[in-house]
Amino acid sequence: MQGLDDANVHALRLKYRQDKVKARRKRADESAALDRQIAELQQRLVEMRRRRVGLLSWQDVSVALRDELIQVSFENTSLSRQVNKQRAVAEALGRWVRRVAQEPVATISLGSNNTWQHSTLLLASDTTSRVLAMQWILQQMHVHTDRALALSPTPHLHEPAAGAWTEDVRAVVAADQDDAMAIHYRTHGTLVLPCGLQAASDFLWFDNPNLLPTCDKMYVDDNVMYVREGASKGAIRLVGHILYGRQLDADRAVHVSRSIVCDEQHPLEETEWTVPTLDWFVLERINDHQTRLRYVTQGHPPSHPDRGLAPFTHFNLDRSERGHLTRMVHMIEFYHRGFHDRLQELCRVARKGTVSVWHVQ
Repeated sequence: MQGLDDANVHALRLKYRQDKVKARRKRADESAALDRQIAELQQRLVEMRRRRVGLLSWQDVSVALRDELIQVSFENTSLSRQVNKQRAVAEALGRWVRRVAQEPVATISLGSNNTWQHSTLLLASDTTSRVLAMQWILQQMHVHTDRALALSPTPHLHEPAAGAWTEDVRAVVAADQDDAMAIHYRTHGTLVLPCGLQAASDFLWFDNPNLLPTCDKMYVDDNVMYVREGASKGAIRLVGHILYGRQLDADRAVHVSRSIVCDEQHPLEETEWTVPTLDWFVLERINDHQTRLRYVTQGHPPSHPDRGLAPFTHFNLDRSERGHLTRMVHMIEFYHRGFHDRLQELCRVARKGTVSVWHVQ
């Protein structure tokens, strides 16, 4: 009985080994068949790649289509961004047109009716659009430089006998024809600075005596600057958002500035007022050590874009008081003579080398 069991076990083991060998051979045969199939497919692929039904093989066409798809995808993304950007600009311009049409921004004319070209509205849009608006406003100022100076003509630079080198400040204050309570002013002045043209331009650009030391300067580029400053008197606050620009030539430098009456990104509070102004400062080379400065400034009294003119009693002026226009003339001329003194002193001190002339931002 024991011999029979041993024989069965031996037979089972033998059968297991045989089945295992058969399975291994079957897998080897299947693997070899797959290898042959892979080799055949690879050979077919090589032949297909070499085969051309046109000028290019299908592989070259596939690569070209892939590259073109990537390029088109990039172009679509770029176009989508441009569309979104232009849509935002269009929406901003729409707001600007509607606001100007409904309530024109108070500006100062150069002798003709104000148009949309004289707007001083900055929209709360993207940085690129705001910079473009700033450059456009300054371009309008530069275009009108000679026209502005013609309002207060001065003798030719090379006519010293006619007073071309004489320091002078004159102000004109008048009430608006349509609104006697709306008073505007124009000031023109001339002085000679004891320094060269480039230095004089840099003095005026980087160390402008008219700017408060606490002002916030934003240099858009080398020749465009946006300044925000403010001064308080009790509960009343006077705020200035002023755009500055300059153009430099070999013998002349033109500095212009214009107050931004309404900036959507920096709206005025209820207790804040602003002063609409336009300024042209023209520096002309006399020689390497002297420069003549001519300027014309125009302005309105403090106002608010939504609430109109500020009561002059806020600023110690009463428009109903007799002689108030004369008082304003004296006040404006006194202020500009102080500007002359500060600018000339800056030039003299700088020539002695005792102080840094300007501070590059």
